[in-house]
Amino acid sequence: MRKLILLGLRIANRFHRSNIAILKYHSVQDRPESLDDTISPSTIVPTAAFRRHMRIVAKAYNPVTMDDILRCANGEADLPRRPVAVTFDDGYRDNYAIARPILNEMGIKATIYVTAGSAGNVEPPWFCRIRHAVWSTKKEECLAICESVLRFRDRNDRVDSVRLVSQRCARLVGEELEQEVRRIEDLLEVSPCVPEERLMMNWDEIREMSREGHLIGSHTISHPNVSYLETDKLQWELTESRRIIEKNIGQPVEHFSYPNPALSPHMNAATTVAVRNAGYKTAVVSTCGKMNLSCDVYSMKRTWSPADEDQFVWNIEKALSVG
Repeated sequence: MRKLILLGLRIANRFHRSNIAILKYHSVQDRPESLDDTISPSTIVPTAAFRRHMRIVAKAYNPVTMDDILRCANGEADLPRRPVAVTFDDGYRDNYAIARPILNEMGIKATIYVTAGSAGNVEPPWFCRIRHAVWSTKKEECLAICESVLRFRDRNDRVDSVRLVSQRCARLVGEELEQEVRRIEDLLEVSPCVPEERLMMNWDEIREMSREGHLIGSHTISHPNVSYLETDKLQWELTESRRIIEKNIGQPVEHFSYPNPALSPHMNAATTVAVRNAGYKTAVVSTCGKMNLSCDVYSMKRTWSPADEDQFVWNIEKALSVG
């Protein structure tokens, strides 16, 4: 039955002006399990699956960029039928080392939303450091971090603990965030996370992707939940990240992605206004759903990109369908 519905969606979407599918990725890895202690498995797509995804996008759809979507929203150009955009959050080095060759081979230009404060750093972003600390600790429980007792007896305990600690850190930025992460590492009696291979892209790699036609957007400086920031800290995260990226790539930065490290919601009416005032022209959210040009370009929904090929195609066709 589902295959019949999918066939019907495909036929309808081919002959009618459709919505836009904006695919959401984070990390692409040959061995996702090797990074279980630093990157959440839910945000990693295996390399083989990503290659299949991009082959499908290149052959069955029309790849577009966030620039294309912006021009269409401004009435300056039309989008092709069945448009699909590819986006990445965070700026992991595998976007350059693994995803980039596949994208270039398929002729697809992606948008990479970079966490400016993490570019080229030896230490990973705070949310990876928190996961590493919780996954690596030998302690069975800890009372001094959050209001409730954190336990580490099994995987479920550790998943819950990562969530609770992340909710605490997601409200912080700058030196206050760094001090809190180091306090947590000390309390859990673990060394700071320093992976064998650098986790984040450096500026040379980001610049090369930009030169090749991939768009570089902002994902803030320190990856907080911007909905929970005071006005001055929110403005700093938005404007300073844009300034840093533009300085390093020599290109204007017009696209933004709201981080979603913990807590809900991860954006609101005030953050939308702040993003616009900071000079961005579009912004995407983590929420999955349908997107068309009648939607607010500062809160564009995206499409989940599961490894399973059938589910991947189903998600795209559902995103493109009208109604």
